[in-house]
This record gives sequence, C-alpha cells and structure tokens, in this order.
Amino acid sequence: MSETGKLFEFRHDGVDYLKLCIDITTYWRGSAFDRVDGIVHFYKRALSIIGSRLTYFETGTMSGAKPLKKDSLDMLPVWFAGSKPRADIYIMTLESGAHRNEPTDCAFYLQADEETAPPVGVARLMLPTAAAEDPRKIIDLTLDLVSKLRFESGHVGFGMNWDAAGDMEIVAKDRMFDVGMRYLGVDLADVDITLVAMNRAARPGIKVVNWLTLVGDALLDADDLRRKVNELDGTGQCLVHQSPGGVVIQAGPEPLLGDRNRRADLSVYERVGQVLAPYRFSNHKKVFAGPATPGRDAWAEWLARFDG
Repeated sequence: MSETGKLFEFRHDGVDYLKLCIDITTYWRGSAFDRVDGIVHFYKRALSIIGSRLTYFETGTMSGAKPLKKDSLDMLPVWFAGSKPRADIYIMTLESGAHRNEPTDCAFYLQADEETAPPVGVARLMLPTAAAEDPRKIIDLTLDLVSKLRFESGHVGFGMNWDAAGDMEIVAKDRMFDVGMRYLGVDLADVDITLVAMNRAARPGIKVVNWLTLVGDALLDADDLRRKVNELDGTGQCLVHQSPGGVVIQAGPEPLLGDRNRRADLSVYERVGQVLAPYRFSNHKKVFAGPATPGRDAWAEWLARFDG
C-alpha cells in the first residue's frame, strides 16, 4: 500500500478519524427477524476473524463507545432470539482502536431498521488492507458470510471507515471528497443514507458496484438482468459466483484502488457497472459534497463513475 503515500493517513491529535480498509458490506430489505440465521451467521463468522482484536462497542441506545465487556459480544444474537419485545432499530458497532469512537480497519457494524416500511438493514465487516494480498480468501469469506443470508445487494473492495457522528465528521467528509476524486476503486459510505435510499426505492437496487458486487435474487428476477449477469461470466475478466441468496460478481482478479493519477485501468469495473447502472438508487443523498462548482455535482459523478 506504499503507493497511497500520505493521502490515506487521516489523524487528528494522534487518533484516526478516517481509515482505509477492505470493506465487506451487504444490505437486505425486509425484517431482520425473517433472516435471523443469516445475520447471526454473518456476525459469528466476523467475530471468528476479528473478535480477539476488538476493544470498544456501541449500541443504538448508547451515546458513545464503551470498552468491551465480557458479555458485550453476546448481545446481538440475543436481540434476535425472539425472547424480548422487538425494538424499532438495532445498531451494533465494534471497533479495535486504542481510543473511544476511533474508526479502525478491524471492525464490524450492523443496523436493522424495523420501524420503516419496508424494514431494511446492513451488515459490514472491515479488515486491514493487507487482506487484499490474498483475493481468493476475500471471495471465499464473502461467500461464507452471506451463505445463509437473503440479501438485496452489497459490495466488497477498498472502502473507508469513519464515525459519521464524531467530532471530525465535517473534516472526514472533506477528505472523502479528495479520496473519491482520485481513487475510484475506494467505496465511500454512509449506511444511514443508503438505507434511506433503499427504503424509499420502489424496487430493489444497488448503491454502487465495486470489486465484488452482491446482487440478490430480488434483482435477478427483474427483466433480463440475470441473462446479462450470466453473460459477464464469459468475458474472461468477470466471474459470477453463485450464492444461495443471489450472485457475487467479481470484477477482475483483485481489488483496485483505481488511482486516476496513475491512469488505473478500471474497465472491468465499468463492465459490471454498465450492466447494473439501471438498478442504482437514483435517490441516494450525498455522503460528500465537494467544492461548489457551477453545473457540477461531484457526488452524482462519483456514484455514476462505473456506469460507462
């Protein structure tokens, strides 16, 4: 990762506020209680990888992260066990930093909004960028994580972890604009915003494509998308991995940062993007704004960067 230089060092007073990672994210539409086995499997598989490194946790009823306690990691499965009255929203954040509320590259996040119609949810596992050195392991891990989960969409590749409610929120968004304009292979996320877009969308869809793009069965039933996805498997650059909940489309042999300054070739990402462009959420609000430029919407351009 030496080619990234100082651009990916985002620290204030010795604490990270934005962290590059390998981001495995999946979204679902419908109640979390209709997919408990899949969510708990994702969670437990994630813990088997990062559990020993975790230091802080936060739930939706807390006002900030607290040091991990002995039974903190048992909370999530209990939420969905059905023995307690259901809440409107469930949130679990797990981080591995030395400081409270510090975003890290070894983290887990889950949010299930049960009060919306329809309910929507997301699960994320974030890993150090060194994981990119063995792409096959990332593919196998992704397929394992969602092997029991009925998902609508998802994406896997380089991404940024940050605290959207933190003191450095505005600075983090400014720096994400810098990253987004240069490194096209790095996903920039605010899952709250994506969940709102999902909830308001009239049909299933995706946020964006990345190195791996998860496409659930609900999307594959639309029009001739399944045929187009299957045709990608014959291009020599894209592979389509089957999953019980849909497919995982692989764009090239490894995740790419997509450095514009080095004229990175992202044509394989664009091949997948062209197929899925009609299914991108058209109502996705901004994660970053960028400088005010007449006639230009940097966020819209970023979302459409692989549309072809």
